[in-house]
Amino acid sequence: MKEFKSRYSNYSRLLTIGFCIVCICIILSSINLKPLFASILIPIVLLTGIYFYSQSIRKILIQKEEVIIFKNIGKIAISLNDIKDIKRILTPLPPMTFGSKGVFGFIGITMDGSYSFVKDRNKAILLQTNTKKFLVSCDDPDDFIATFRKHIA
Repeated sequence: MKEFKSRYSNYSRLLTIGFCIVCICIILSSINLKPLFASILIPIVLLTGIYFYSQSIRKILIQKEEVIIFKNIGKIAISLNDIKDIKRILTPLPPMTFGSKGVFGFIGITMDGSYSFVKDRNKAILLQTNTKKFLVSCDDPDDFIATFRKHIA
């Protein structure tokens, strides 16, 4: 069993701080708006932020039989036997069809159907199963891949 932490890149950290500042400004400025508009705008902004925060990856754990992706709220367990390919993503990430584009990481669904939980694009890893693809990142992707290969050998 080995644990791999996932930290924000400077780009994601900057976008996340900017998003939080914009949210605070929207909430403060909506006080002067019509109550109906403010009552719609504030929940949309807050729920969007909460959703992307909850989906942000904290760590990845490789156990004897599975890889567990721990998010801020919840986790995803993938059996080692289900993973058919694992590799570093050295090219830019695929474009997002739905996602945060850097706020709390690159969280969402890409155009190729991958579920993205990436905090640092330079450390991205593709985990491909028979049915799904997951993009994740951790602080030491090469060690992650070596440990994974050791567990399936």
